[in-house]
Amino acid sequence: MKKTLTISFFIIIINTVSCSFTGNEMTDEQRYGQKPPGKVPEPINTEKYECGFSFVDSDNFYFAGNGRPEGKSNQCDIYCTRMTNGIYGSAANLGNINTERSECVLAVAPDEKYIVLTRYFRKSGKNAVDLCISFRTKDGSWTVAEKLDSPINSPGSNHSPRFSFDGKYFFFSQTDLDTEVTKNYWVRSRFFDEIEKTESNDSIQNDR
Repeated sequence: MKKTLTISFFIIIINTVSCSFTGNEMTDEQRYGQKPPGKVPEPINTEKYECGFSFVDSDNFYFAGNGRPEGKSNQCDIYCTRMTNGIYGSAANLGNINTERSECVLAVAPDEKYIVLTRYFRKSGKNAVDLCISFRTKDGSWTVAEKLDSPINSPGSNHSPRFSFDGKYFFFSQTDLDTEVTKNYWVRSRFFDEIEKTESNDSIQNDR
């Protein structure tokens, strides 16, 4: 009796497994309710190199890429494109933000008040990046991206900028170039508002 039960159980398992390999399995679209991810078309992806990107509350899409005719060098620059009727328009190089160095990872506040981005540097003979910030002006242009001071930037490599979904918090990482130990940090986004106020006051004083 025990032997019969064991054999019957084994047969059931085999039949169950074999069913999963029939031609009736679900497609990804049926299983997940959407098609598998595909390559984003131009003007975002090209034959060149694309890297960091950032979604915002509007229909704008920010990303980094290199090798484009409007680029400042053959390094990565920051671009913006806008979706209209489901199609992305031409990509605009955000001039003041970009330099001859590589700007390749970015985080844009959901309300597009500021962009925090990485900029390539050599530190102690090693590859590293620092975090820079640009503020959006009333006319929609962007200020020259300036390197952030401590506590955002450290003597090591400072990277992985990102905002929370509601834009209230900013997250970033710092890597010690000697130990290669990485630590993650966060600040309230209003930290950047105070920087913008300071820069605005300095500008007013300089204009006098």
